[in-house]
Amino acid sequence: MSRLGTLFVAGAAVLAALAVGQPARGQATGNANERFVGKVPDSIVATVIAERGLRVAYVVQRGKGQLVYADSQPGPEYDGIRAGSLAFSPDGKHVAYVAQRDTKQLMVVDGQPGPEYDGIGDRSPVFSPDGKHVGYVAQQGKKQLVVLDGQPGPEYDGVREGSPAFSPDGKCVLYMAQNGDKQLVVVNGQPGPEYDRVGEGNLVLSPDGKHVAYTAQKGERQLVVVDAKPGPEHDEVGAGSLVFRRDGRHVAYAAREGSRWRVVLDGQLGPGFDGIMKGGPAFRPDGSLEYLALRSDSLFRVQYRPRK
Repeated sequence: MSRLGTLFVAGAAVLAALAVGQPARGQATGNANERFVGKVPDSIVATVIAERGLRVAYVVQRGKGQLVYADSQPGPEYDGIRAGSLAFSPDGKHVAYVAQRDTKQLMVVDGQPGPEYDGIGDRSPVFSPDGKHVGYVAQQGKKQLVVLDGQPGPEYDGVREGSPAFSPDGKCVLYMAQNGDKQLVVVNGQPGPEYDRVGEGNLVLSPDGKHVAYTAQKGERQLVVVDAKPGPEHDEVGAGSLVFRRDGRHVAYAAREGSRWRVVLDGQLGPGFDGIMKGGPAFRPDGSLEYLALRSDSLFRVQYRPRK
């Protein structure tokens, strides 16, 4: 994980435009819809507009301090607001940002300050797709942890930058962590088994958000872990080949043993080939599994129809 960011907005800049002005000569005209946002109380240094709705938030410089206005309502004042951290949730109902207070950093959600830490991850905050949850990586001394909705999780030696990740419905949250020289995947607060490396090239959620699969390195061998259960070991697991069926009931990937490549479906090895073509395996809308494979100078189209 990269060094936790401490860069904050410094100095003041003038807001370019909060509403459409009169067109300059030669400028194209159209139906402009202007909406009054509010009086500018001080110097604005950053702005953000919600993707849904007409909400606007902006960072204001006030003396040596900074604060965020959301829909013209001021929030608490801090020593600084991190540049680029001000963000709305996907549904536009919540606004969050990273603030600095003395030597500590904290996440502020809807004007409410969270716990203070030595640092907060550069890519924070991370909202769930439904906007109901927000998470971020925090630094506490030499340890790192994921904070979800203001509640701290277990501490690790490191947490992958950009964590956590959410399922589309926001009910599943996961991230990769480091314990000494081992790595693991944490799903809904539960740590999975430790390996030499995890998730490189393959870390996927099933479309229904109920299952998690990823590649793990164990010595010189690789394997796929599904819902914390390890599968068979291989010389190599094809990067980007791990895929769930739409209903989440089946999982497949490409793997190599020696010079032979096979597709593994639900832990069962298929026939051997010289290579599996890029883009395979893939589940079709009817639930069948399909891929193209090479054997000698011949191309084969392989199809499976897994049991329900």
